[in-house]
Amino acid sequence: MRPTLIFIALLASILSSSIILYAQDVPSFTGEFDLKKALTLVYGGLTWSNPTLKQYKNFKDSDQAFIRSVFDAPYKEQQVEKHIVIAALTPQADYFCHACWPLLGGATFRKDGQLWSIETESKVIEPGNGWGDTFELVQIGPNQHGVVHHIDDVHRGYEDKAATVLFPLNGKLLAQQLPSQISDTPGPGACEVPTQQLRLSFTNGNESSPRRNEKYFDLVVDVQWNDGKCDEIETAEGVDFQFTGKVCRNISRYRFLESGYKLLTTQLSDCADWHATENPGRQ
Repeated sequence: MRPTLIFIALLASILSSSIILYAQDVPSFTGEFDLKKALTLVYGGLTWSNPTLKQYKNFKDSDQAFIRSVFDAPYKEQQVEKHIVIAALTPQADYFCHACWPLLGGATFRKDGQLWSIETESKVIEPGNGWGDTFELVQIGPNQHGVVHHIDDVHRGYEDKAATVLFPLNGKLLAQQLPSQISDTPGPGACEVPTQQLRLSFTNGNESSPRRNEKYFDLVVDVQWNDGKCDEIETAEGVDFQFTGKVCRNISRYRFLESGYKLLTTQLSDCADWHATENPGRQ
């Protein structure tokens, strides 16, 4: 056999062995994306035992978590097919109530050829919420995606609103909770007040902005909340509810620096007095 042919044969053998070794060393599965297989890659199955779980309030009596998917979204980055999966970890299989707070974990997966493998993972990312969790896939940079975890909880008309940005970095799926949040303040369900809001948007500025080619977009947080309370009052017609306090709004811009979002500037910070009386008898 000629030397050139021998070299080509040896090279093909080495490449073939490398591919087999890669498949053996890197946990993966083939075919269509499958949530059960994906969660098994991360946790070893649909339950996961680890003594560190006991440091969390709802796992104080257990070191085993039951795993279920709460969010799964496909996307592409630089023509590579990917999925991001968020899982809820609970101390019981049937664990649903207002005070039943799960833990959240998750991973991003990429497809190379026919193989799906983990790109970033964190078995535990942050606490979830027992009620009012939603998740949204967002583009956080020209070739970067993440998830916004919204909490929108209501109890007797009083509202809790918070948001966390989940983003992949250095092999981990990390979480950053923003200081802007609404905690136990009255919404329209409690008395006659404006709607409260917590909105996130990712922006690279205008066409002339020097940030438009950066790895991560800036994050703008727009929050409006009712700073006060609804007092029950007696009137000639019966029971009424009256709000006393202020309506406030804050718009802040954050920039991604090294390992997370840092406050860049506060674009608006304002509070104004608000007085309103609700219809009699409304609870």
